[in-house]
Amino acid sequence: MQQIPVSLPRAFGVLLDLPVPRRPKGTRFPVLCAPSLLLGICSTPTSVVERSGTPPRGSMTDAFDLIPGKCTLKGCPMTWQKQVSFDVNLGLDIEQHKPLHLIWVGPGTFRMGSPLDEPGRDPYVDEPAFTVTLSKGFWLSQYPITNIQWFQVMGKLPYSLSNENINWPVTNVNWYEAMEFCEKLNEIFQDDLPSEYRFRLPTEAQWEYACRAGTQSVYYSENTLSDLDRVAWHKENGGGHPHPVGEKEPNQWGFYDMHGNVVEWCWDNFYPYPRSATVDLVSIQRMSTQIRLKIVRGGAWNGNRTDGSFRCSCRLALMPEDKKRFAGSRVSLRLPEAVEIQVSEPNP
Repeated sequence: MQQIPVSLPRAFGVLLDLPVPRRPKGTRFPVLCAPSLLLGICSTPTSVVERSGTPPRGSMTDAFDLIPGKCTLKGCPMTWQKQVSFDVNLGLDIEQHKPLHLIWVGPGTFRMGSPLDEPGRDPYVDEPAFTVTLSKGFWLSQYPITNIQWFQVMGKLPYSLSNENINWPVTNVNWYEAMEFCEKLNEIFQDDLPSEYRFRLPTEAQWEYACRAGTQSVYYSENTLSDLDRVAWHKENGGGHPHPVGEKEPNQWGFYDMHGNVVEWCWDNFYPYPRSATVDLVSIQRMSTQIRLKIVRGGAWNGNRTDGSFRCSCRLALMPEDKKRFAGSRVSLRLPEAVEIQVSEPNP
């Protein structure tokens, strides 16, 4: 049987699985108000939206209608669509909590993977450079999903919620639970979503495309460890725990924490890259039951900054049922790839 090397041991070293604190039985934070979709417009696809007060209430239909030109739910031109960003209102106080803010990423072509001589690259991990075209745009959350966002949607957390960790990225959730979070959002906003669009985990290709934001450097912030420090939390600067999302510098398209805070679940299985140009790459081949690894991307607060795990191209993997202190997720709002519709991964 072919063995697929995984860089987790090298990337994270020896991890101490400490006991996870629990909320007292029967206690929970109140849901602040009913969820709804709130919309705002970015002037360009690379801008970071800042707003004061409360944006106008609306629906996903409004996101299309507000853009100049003739738009329909099924056929809005990409040149208009990619200018849209909006908040998914989960009933949070946006003065105290980071919103679930989605940014449009237009379709495009980029070089995925890395050259053999890239600093920090593990030669035993499958990440050769090749060309990927994404034929459809998608929305992606500006930050990893936070503890308070997870609690508002799921009604529970794997640990106690506190004033200190309320804006930290959620952790100790497995791949199935990250998928369930997306399905809960689909249920809540089913009457507001554009036709065929659904909340999902991003594919691995979508994640790297958004992380690179048009760059081909080791990190979206350039190539040195000093450049990494500006955009990522890691073992050397993290203080032994996650940090509130959005405290480091964003990339050129406005996304935060993609290089270091928590690793993030993707839709795909861990599978060797193709050796030629590919359109809409999704690695979900039904492999043997012995190889069920799921992709996680990005660096983590407990990772060593010198081990290469924080690079744009670094591929990491976990078993889908794994719950780790350093693993969380972000969400996309997108059309499914044809191959995704045919595959089901039930929670065992």
